[in-house]
Amino acid sequence: MVEEKKSELSGRKKLRNFVISELTGDGQMVIRRFFPSNETQELNTLRSLSLDSDDRVFVADSGYGRVILLDSDLQWNRILCSTIQGPKRLCYDEEKKQMIVADNYGVSVYTLSRK
Repeated sequence: MVEEKKSELSGRKKLRNFVISELTGDGQMVIRRFFPSNETQELNTLRSLSLDSDDRVFVADSGYGRVILLDSDLQWNRILCSTIQGPKRLCYDEEKKQMIVADNYGVSVYTLSRK
């Protein structure tokens, strides 16, 4: 689940804070939640999420033109790629260790190393 929280800054300007949450099967309780802890980790426009078999979460952040990786505890791991023009959809191929990213201009395939 992705939540967008808005808060008042000054006047009419709004700050959008996105968080990513894992919920129980019935959606009643939050199990884990990712809160950005610094400016690099801030999320802008989230379009797609993908999981691997280790429950790592791949996040398409279209607003910042990047794909990020969160570990299985929803903790920041790293930016996987940051030169993407508006990533829209993600698909992770576990067998080939490839991230398939559809953006504004087509589809790109990235082979990931394990870190």
